[in-house]
Amino acid sequence: MSDDVPHLDCDQQRMVKTYLEMDQGLAVLGSVPGAGKSTTIAKAAAEDLLARAAAGDSRPHERVLIASFSQEDAADLVPDIIAWIEALYERSATSAALDRSDIDRLCRQVREAPRIGTVDSVIRAVCGEIATEMGFDSMPTVGNPALIEQLHQDSYESVSGTDAGARLADHVRDAYDSNGAALVPNLLRDVFKIARRRQLTPPELTDCLRAAVTDNYRGGSPTAFDDIIDAVRAYRDDTTAANLKDTLTDVKKRKLLEADQKLHAAWSSLVEAVTELYEQYADAYGELARDRGVISHTDCVRLVDTYFSNKQYASPRRERLTQRYREGIDSVIIDVAQDVSRLQHDALAHLVADDARILLAGDLDQCIYQWRDATPELFAGAVEDGAYFNRNWRPHETEQAEKNYRSRPGIVRFANAVAERGLGHDERGGLGEVTTEPSAMSATRDAAADSPIHVATFDPKGAPGTDDWVAPDQRVGEARTVARYVASGVDTGRFPSAADDTDITVLFPRRRHMDAYADAFGAHGLTVADASAYLFESPAVRSVIDVVKWLISPADSSRTRQLLE
Repeated sequence: MSDDVPHLDCDQQRMVKTYLEMDQGLAVLGSVPGAGKSTTIAKAAAEDLLARAAAGDSRPHERVLIASFSQEDAADLVPDIIAWIEALYERSATSAALDRSDIDRLCRQVREAPRIGTVDSVIRAVCGEIATEMGFDSMPTVGNPALIEQLHQDSYESVSGTDAGARLADHVRDAYDSNGAALVPNLLRDVFKIARRRQLTPPELTDCLRAAVTDNYRGGSPTAFDDIIDAVRAYRDDTTAANLKDTLTDVKKRKLLEADQKLHAAWSSLVEAVTELYEQYADAYGELARDRGVISHTDCVRLVDTYFSNKQYASPRRERLTQRYREGIDSVIIDVAQDVSRLQHDALAHLVADDARILLAGDLDQCIYQWRDATPELFAGAVEDGAYFNRNWRPHETEQAEKNYRSRPGIVRFANAVAERGLGHDERGGLGEVTTEPSAMSATRDAAADSPIHVATFDPKGAPGTDDWVAPDQRVGEARTVARYVASGVDTGRFPSAADDTDITVLFPRRRHMDAYADAFGAHGLTVADASAYLFESPAVRSVIDVVKWLISPADSSRTRQLLE
């Protein structure tokens, strides 16, 4: 067991020691990819638990909150912590007060720990204790896609079924010049999700949308043609603005100004319609969610934050719950902290006392979940200022790990070069809220005999991602180039073959052209399994569904004909 768990380097061990020696405060480990931050987190958690057990705490697993953002990362937490506990014991690096039976008991406790998992799972457990006070009969079902989809559909039907709601929906549909039935419900759902994730009340949402209109119109509705010229100059360039001003007649300038004024008025009117419709939609969603006992993960986190922050829910029981959590949780450890959302962060903050001990690990250059409202500036604040959980922590210690233990030197050099040309570029980099620096990884593994990077080139016939780029008619595109290269690697032994019982994984940025890639690989005799296919669109699953539908009434001849067709 101990051979499977690595020894930490000096930087990693220093961070673990810093964290463990704190009575309270914040320790932050920033790192490059492959630096072993999750390994460091697991050892810190293991040593924390071992120290508590050695001090006589019979339930050390209840004193710590250990979480990661994604399910994949969180699934490794318990196995990794247990592996470290076992390894430290085998290496005689645990207290003499602990014997084999103590280690076995601690490992069982870790498996049963109530607050080790994803951030959402930790918050979901808290939601279970407050659900009835938030208007539910019992703990609601969380995150069931089918039930949530029906919830949204019925919320829209409830709103659009009234005369007022129908008029507002028509207004929005007319503004987009669309007859599509899905436009308004999809728009409302998007507005609902964004408002919930950003904790916007209907008035705050209205203010945000009004501000967007004002910003786009550079202060308000245009009053003179020069206002339009200023906008063209700001959004395009001076040359275009000058050409427009010089070539238009006074009549056309006046008509253009009138048209832009009407557009501003229409846009402002649309904002009012959308926000009024949203408020009705949100009310209907809330009522249906409580009636059916169904909520999304975002709803769950929002309920917890609302319960502990809103004066409406102040009560002696809330005070007792707050005290119980804050007195019970001595340590908080969060991996991939750069991906925690503002809403998750604020919900967890209610559970953490001012004298807690915090350990965060993350990498600001690896924030890939901003589409799920990851808020990397929270982790950046922890790194730079010691600010987290809505308070400033003292002491505050930060360590930066820059050694990559995962990749060969060639891969590391390649990643550094790409990062420098991307993150360090004036126009391509710095697109997020947090300022990022080009990666400065150093490799620790030995170089391989063969090059770890192979570049297959071709003469493109179109822009990246287009049909002509991937598979142009009668020409060589990316699909045929990659397929030929992989097939050549298999033939020459550089890549594994079927006889090696090893798969070759080929990753693409989007699923749109998967059939073209599969055809190209198939033309070279390679068997392809398309992992991007949706489960319920696969022929095998669709066949099973057809049979199940037929079994509803097998004596029905029309169902039999439909099945055989």
